[in-house]
Amino acid sequence: MQYAIIQNRVLSAEEYTALMTHGEHIADRTPEAGGMSLQLVYGALRPQFGETPMDAMAETRRTCGCWYGTIDGERCVLSTLVDIEFHDPLFRGHAVDVPFSALLHTDLDIGARRNRSIPLFVRYEGLSPAQNLLDRPAILCVCRSERRMRTPLAESGWRNAIDSGRAAESARQCR
Repeated sequence: MQYAIIQNRVLSAEEYTALMTHGEHIADRTPEAGGMSLQLVYGALRPQFGETPMDAMAETRRTCGCWYGTIDGERCVLSTLVDIEFHDPLFRGHAVDVPFSALLHTDLDIGARRNRSIPLFVRYEGLSPAQNLLDRPAILCVCRSERRMRTPLAESGWRNAIDSGRAAESARQCR
């Protein structure tokens, strides 16, 4: 995934294109009843310029249970961040990526676009998706979904299914 910097804010190329094309007309796509499932996902938390990794992690933990959105053309596709666990940070020059494992309630096909991450942002009520996108303290980049499980995920005990090595590898591959 390619990124652009706007007023010291990092956006994916798709998000930038959607903002420039649709702006405040980006609309929420209401999730279909029964279409969402719990998924164990891996990725990297990328703090925005001026945000510390610790502050970005604290803010992300605080928003567990909230809607998160990702831009798909002129739509904002919604998912729920149920819970998250952070792993040891990866230092990349001046940037820091924080690998994570998360429980996401979603209908997104994560990992379908090989070598492409899905950037998420908190979807606050009363603000447009464009405003939420530009105000996020960090980018939650989801790269991979755990598909090797033999039993369905549950909100209790999901951490037992985490593969820390896979989380770190996924964070390194996030683009």
